[in-house]
Amino acid sequence: MRKSSRKTVLVHLGRWSAARQRFAGICRYARQHGWTLHLVENIAHDISYPWEAAIDYWRPDGVIIDGDDVYVPPRLKGLAVHCDADPRKMRGPYYGVVYDSIGATEKAIEELKSLEYAHYAFAGYYVRVGWSEVRRSRFLKEFAGFCSPTFVLEDGDGQVVDHLMRMRVWLERLPKPCGIFAVNDRIGRDLAIFCRQLGYSVPGEIAIAGIDNDETLCEGSEPTLTSATQNFDESGYRAAEMLDSLMQGEKVSPPVKCLSEAIILRRQSTRRFNAGTARLKSAVGFIRQHACEGIGAREVVQYLGYTRRKAERDFRAFTGHSIMAEILDVRYARACELLKEPGRSLESIYQDCGYRDNTAFRRFFFARTGLPPGEWRKRHS
Repeated sequence: MRKSSRKTVLVHLGRWSAARQRFAGICRYARQHGWTLHLVENIAHDISYPWEAAIDYWRPDGVIIDGDDVYVPPRLKGLAVHCDADPRKMRGPYYGVVYDSIGATEKAIEELKSLEYAHYAFAGYYVRVGWSEVRRSRFLKEFAGFCSPTFVLEDGDGQVVDHLMRMRVWLERLPKPCGIFAVNDRIGRDLAIFCRQLGYSVPGEIAIAGIDNDETLCEGSEPTLTSATQNFDESGYRAAEMLDSLMQGEKVSPPVKCLSEAIILRRQSTRRFNAGTARLKSAVGFIRQHACEGIGAREVVQYLGYTRRKAERDFRAFTGHSIMAEILDVRYARACELLKEPGRSLESIYQDCGYRDNTAFRRFFFARTGLPPGEWRKRHS
């Protein structure tokens, strides 16, 4: 790990939930390298803390900026890293880390396609923004030839209530069943509310997948909302790492890095239920309780009391994936928790995750993350 003298870094934080996740990654890097961090964010209307004034007051060695339309003084031009900047709005070359919106879009679309519905639709944002257009274009491209026609609710003009009124009418007119790709989780939650008001079953008649995995919105939605996302914490860490190199006078290439490890967080809005829902839900609970004790699909089949074929078929219809995939998901989540615990040996971790030897655990973990457990721990400690 590269040594760094104590630096002062100013961070401009946006209003999206992803910005706070990204800030956590920046803070992690700052702790490891002894930085002093100062924060400017869009907060209460009665608080005045202009960005330019903060730069003059703190005299930072470098800045990290969430977005693109933020002033950077001449002396900091080569010492600024942008997160998720729109290249079309940047004046000249810049340094940055970008969110792979295409990758997340493809994950959400893949999830919807797996439902094999007859109809699919796209719901745009309250106002025209570049990232919404990118996701809309990808949606249309992915579904070209897959189903016909596709249905699109275009971006609004900034009048939220008007957009919501159009959304409700549009939703009523959609053919059912229909899988809807919501441009982000706020729109996904709005759709879920309207489905409840109109009496549409989710995901029976309307399935919804969003983007960003804003946990407050996704878990607070009824039903809970499936969402695709990137590791924003990691993007914050990489932005700080890039800035550190710039502050030390090192050459950074490429100047803009794209993080492309999109994942899907499957929740109720894309899970299709059947008559055995209660038993299958209980089986999921059984897996979460015992996955790290070394159980396999056989033990879950025995718990269900079904034939192997029926168990696998019904479990996949309920969750969207196999019994073993659920077991491995639980083990992976537990492994990540334990790796973040200081002082935990790798031997105790693989044993507590249900693996008999370190080789099998390393192979499993590398397949999930592209990193050995030890390297993943360094990046997330």
